[in-house]
Amino acid sequence: MRSLIKFENEENNITTKIEYVQCDSRRNPESIWGDLVQAIKELKTDKYKEGLALSFDNLVKRMICFDGYSNQICEGSDWIDYYIYVWYEDSTIVMKGFSKEHYYSGIVDYENRYITLSVNEGNCIDDFLIRGIKPQLDNINDMVDSIKSRLSERQIAVEYHSTGCYEKDFTQISMIKRFAQKIVDNCNTQLERISEFYTKLN
Repeated sequence: MRSLIKFENEENNITTKIEYVQCDSRRNPESIWGDLVQAIKELKTDKYKEGLALSFDNLVKRMICFDGYSNQICEGSDWIDYYIYVWYEDSTIVMKGFSKEHYYSGIVDYENRYITLSVNEGNCIDDFLIRGIKPQLDNINDMVDSIKSRLSERQIAVEYHSTGCYEKDFTQISMIKRFAQKIVDNCNTQLERISEFYTKLN
């Protein structure tokens, strides 16, 4: 599987820089996300050993250092299996992945967010809300907005289950289910962490 990854640096909803990276290996969007998270963590912990801070340019450089990644882009679109978009903002990195079959119809096959903030103004609960809940809610809201935008398509569809709209709806509802399950899992983990202190109050 080969992917074209478009990195965009955004400030105040304005794109200030764009870089392209090619991934020519057996990686799907989910495994590319795993590499991206690893690159972020390495830059944040200085594991990369070159004193690089987490920034747009350094994140792109670090991704290129992984096996199978390159900034030498092939010509044409025939070689692309996945189109990956990565938005780098001050406190959030968003990735969306589209398969070749779904790219032009706008069906997102994979989406995730990483919160880059290293400190918060409260305690572990505030951090949990920022990292464990908000990214998944943002993912769900993106899917809801996308589904709602196709209202007119559903209203005029004669055989809805035979339309591209149905395929998009099915895919994105499945993603909402996955994001919601992640919220449940994160809540369970957080409750386990704080339950000891709660029982002491009784």
